[in-house]
Amino acid sequence: EAQAAESAHAQGLAAAAAERRAVDAQLGAAQRAFRADRLELVRRAEQQVEEAAESIRGVLVKREGEHRLRLAAVEQELDATRQALADVEAAVRAQSSALLSELSDG
Repeated sequence: EAQAAESAHAQGLAAAAAERRAVDAQLGAAQRAFRADRLELVRRAEQQVEEAAESIRGVLVKREGEHRLRLAAVEQELDATRQALADVEAAVRAQSSALLSELSDG
């Protein structure tokens, strides 16, 4: 009877150990799956960040181009205004000179 009890106890311990190994194996598999999922999430997040950065760079390049075009247009406008001012100054000098000439001749 004692031997049967010891045998039952040993079988119980063996069953518990087997159950523990099975639980440990399941835990290990779950941890590996969790790490793999986490790595995939990090990879996806990095990809989304790269895509967003590329999109932002594209917008910035486009805006830079637009600003350069506007700047060129403003510079052309300033050059035209300077030329118009120079033309007005030349016309005023010519009229002044003609008036002074008339006054001195007259």
